[in-house]
Amino acid sequence: MKQVSLNQQATQTTVPKVKYPLYDILLKKEWSYETGAVLLAAFGLALAIVTGGAWGVTGPLHLWGAKFLSLFGVNVGAIAAFSGVAEFSFWRSMASMTNLGLVVGALVAVLLAAQFKLKGINNWRNVAAAVLGGLLMGVGARFADGCNIGALFSALPAFSLQGWAFMGAMFFGAPVGSVLLKKYFMSASVVKKPRKSVAVKLSPEQRKRKRIIQIIIGLILLVAYIALAVYAQEINPNAAFILMIGLAFGYVLQRSRFCFTACFRDPYLTGTTNLTKAVILTLVLSSVVFAALQMQATGFNLENLIIEDLAGNVRPVGLVTLLGGFIFAIGAVIAGGCASGTFVRMGEGFMQLWITIVFFIIGSMIGAIAMIPVRETFLFSPEPIYLPQALGGWIPALIFQFGILIVVYFIADWYGKKKSGALQ
Repeated sequence: MKQVSLNQQATQTTVPKVKYPLYDILLKKEWSYETGAVLLAAFGLALAIVTGGAWGVTGPLHLWGAKFLSLFGVNVGAIAAFSGVAEFSFWRSMASMTNLGLVVGALVAVLLAAQFKLKGINNWRNVAAAVLGGLLMGVGARFADGCNIGALFSALPAFSLQGWAFMGAMFFGAPVGSVLLKKYFMSASVVKKPRKSVAVKLSPEQRKRKRIIQIIIGLILLVAYIALAVYAQEINPNAAFILMIGLAFGYVLQRSRFCFTACFRDPYLTGTTNLTKAVILTLVLSSVVFAALQMQATGFNLENLIIEDLAGNVRPVGLVTLLGGFIFAIGAVIAGGCASGTFVRMGEGFMQLWITIVFFIIGSMIGAIAMIPVRETFLFSPEPIYLPQALGGWIPALIFQFGILIVVYFIADWYGKKKSGALQ
């Protein structure tokens, strides 16, 4: 009879295969960053194909604020920065609808997983971080004409130089935000005296009841949201689709814990680069998709190119883009969430981010007003730079785009392994 060693027996008896039920896989267990990267690229593609536009978050925020003020009789339309407020419609604004989807998608995700819990504000430093972070993100997004979504996720894969400028600025701004976060906004949690837990332990029956209640609420919310999408379809023929894609974005971001802020912050704060690599992966996948869509529209002959007809965000880029990306990154790190992350964490129950969004909107209004004189300075350039056109064709543009992304990926991988000690 074949002999089996004691170590083999121990391995066979103590390491059983872990099998996750379908409920755990889809609704409760965290997804990998890579799963999030692939799904975000896929849903971004679907949005571009159906609507002809690209995912954005911060574009209408200053108009949200102006619309709110107009309810109190303030003539905001007289200000040039808010001249479009009279024509603004929530149900015709793709970014507004996907923003709603981000909040609801994240909330549905935590409810169906029976993990919803309100996270309160611990001290005044949390409030200060929300206020300052929101203001900086709002101003930065208006200067850069986009955020981590509109000026990065939907711009860099579209072969817009704006995306590269914004990403570079965020790499420099995130460490500055991290220093400020550690020095001024995190110390309270270190020196604060631990409090005795007053949480009441629930019995197994109470935990089961709580889980069932959350799942039921999540299902009711999902049905109500679908009904809202059907209603909005009467106003905008693409509204139902946009609302459902927004819901999918929120769900994916929550389940995979995918965060653009952490991508730039974690290498400095913790030395980990797993999210950084995942963000690069989604940029690579999205670049493949947008390249195909743009080639289909333009072919290899770029002489008669019309920028407005291109899939994705190909927008003007100048020094103000770098300034805006730098400011935005500082604010995102301090606030604890970027543009998309703010809405997702609102849905997860983080009360700090509900304060952040108020000042994010105020900052967007300030930035929109400030951009009027900035447009007359050397900081602003009205011309978009489209890489295939600027580099003399698709071949050099593809080499540039994928070459740099691959190099950055391997640098991030090497840095993460070095910090973890894997290279010793």
